[in-house]
Amino acid sequence: VDSPAGAPPRAPAQNASATACFDERGLRFAVEAEDDDVFTSARACGDALWSLGAALEVFAAPVAAPRDAPVFYQETDVAPSGAAWAATINNTGAGNATNCLSPDGVCPGLSPATFECDGRGPASFSGLHDLIISATNTTRGWRADFALPWTLFAPYFGAGGETAAAQWPLWRVNVYRYDYPDPSDHATFELSGW
Repeated sequence: VDSPAGAPPRAPAQNASATACFDERGLRFAVEAEDDDVFTSARACGDALWSLGAALEVFAAPVAAPRDAPVFYQETDVAPSGAAWAATINNTGAGNATNCLSPDGVCPGLSPATFECDGRGPASFSGLHDLIISATNTTRGWRADFALPWTLFAPYFGAGGETAAAQWPLWRVNVYRYDYPDPSDHATFELSGW
């Protein structure tokens, strides 16, 4: 758990777990979050939902070597309401390796960009109809499901489709949880990652 500056490290008050897999269509993540007080004021696609209440995030990028810190990665976030946010992020401050893994070394359009919402729903992005981000309530909190199609990565990192898993054998992935039990008091926040 990331604690406020000067505070000692601590275990999260509410647990979360994640599963990950891939298939011919893309990467899949399921995250279960225990939460006694599920809260968010995020309602629309593109909201800055990490600052509006509970949120779950997935960061993913192909890498050439296991210790690479990618310069660019895809980020997808969802709130318990189902509102989503997604972007290609430029990690120039901490990235140490390019992750353009195209066989010809050309990855056009590799630049930071927030994905444009298309107005069809709280998690619907223009031209990314295979990107599926959803949230549901559970008896112990809430769950988020992320389906990141290979085509999401193709414009930035090289060819996608059924060859993507073979083309990109190594991935850096992080799942992050924002838990703000009382959004008016950010001194009590919990940010955890795994």
